[in-house]
Amino acid sequence: MRHDDREEPDLVTEVSSLLSTMVATQSVSGNEAALQADLASWLRDHGIEPILSGRNLWARRGNPEGPRILLNSHLDTVPPSPDWKGNPWSAHEEEGWLVGLGSNDAKGSGAAMLCAFARLSDNVLAHGEIVLALTCDEETGGEGLERLIHDLPPIDAGIVGEPTDLRPAICQRGLLKLRLVAQGQAGHASRPHEGDNAIHKAARAIVALEETDLGPPHPLLGTATVQVTLTEGGTKSNVLPAYCEATMDCRTTPAMHNERLLHQIRERASEVKFETISNRIGPIETEPDAAIVRSAISNCPEQPQPIAFGGVSDRFWLGSTPSVVLGPGLSRWSHQAGERIQLTRVEQAVTVYQNLVSHWFTENKEGP
Repeated sequence: MRHDDREEPDLVTEVSSLLSTMVATQSVSGNEAALQADLASWLRDHGIEPILSGRNLWARRGNPEGPRILLNSHLDTVPPSPDWKGNPWSAHEEEGWLVGLGSNDAKGSGAAMLCAFARLSDNVLAHGEIVLALTCDEETGGEGLERLIHDLPPIDAGIVGEPTDLRPAICQRGLLKLRLVAQGQAGHASRPHEGDNAIHKAARAIVALEETDLGPPHPLLGTATVQVTLTEGGTKSNVLPAYCEATMDCRTTPAMHNERLLHQIRERASEVKFETISNRIGPIETEPDAAIVRSAISNCPEQPQPIAFGGVSDRFWLGSTPSVVLGPGLSRWSHQAGERIQLTRVEQAVTVYQNLVSHWFTENKEGP
């Protein structure tokens, strides 16, 4: 029964209907307000008063004197890929899969968390408090969990909903974006000795970076990565370029943090300059023996071993709070035309979240 003693609808019907509504409501980053309003109404219909903060919404249930756990997922999506056929917000079912933009990343997690949050019994909630936060701007950064976390009560453990096929991810990479800048001297291409080719200088630096020490491999994440993803330089085919720049995407690990990698890069390619485009998100991990990890393993299908999360998520904003990234869906469908999620896994996720929270409260009876 719900906490207000009304009869619950069938779980399969409720979570499928909720997810379809969420997918059909457009919420590309920066435009989450309509979905926020829909979900606020859904919570009120379930006897729960939401709290609105910018384009985020959150709510709390349970005993505030006990340990406190956070359920978080994001409302926003990327824009639809040009390869989409038909309406990306049509939210239609195909052979047990719900197809639509954001279904996998990460509205499937959000729908499952909402249903789990509303269905937790008073007996479970007597042991602690659960906070639900559905946030904006995860895909772009800005006004989402990184801001909202300061308004929430202190959190003792967290679950961040992203597509992991219901396997608990305990670590993720950091993200460092750099601009490589090579300064040269213009000249005629027929007399290269009179100038200094900035593209050649940038190329030497890029080759040198392939030999940069990326540190020891992390047990789950492997080694850090450094990739040049964009280049620009030159003005005419017969003029030596005086300027060249390249954009670099660097993914760090707990064994090679952002600042250490930046030092290694600058030391290895001193002929050019490096400007920091973004250094907001560092690598992060939760110890494998943390209570939240044990609870996740005990209540996920097949009791899987912990994995690494392949991308960057809002897990970073929880800092040292023991947390897992966990949700239904497959990462390969994120940001893809024809994005989809298997409905049975979304339904299963509701039970996983409920049981995980209950198990974690039991492990923390004497406090966090």
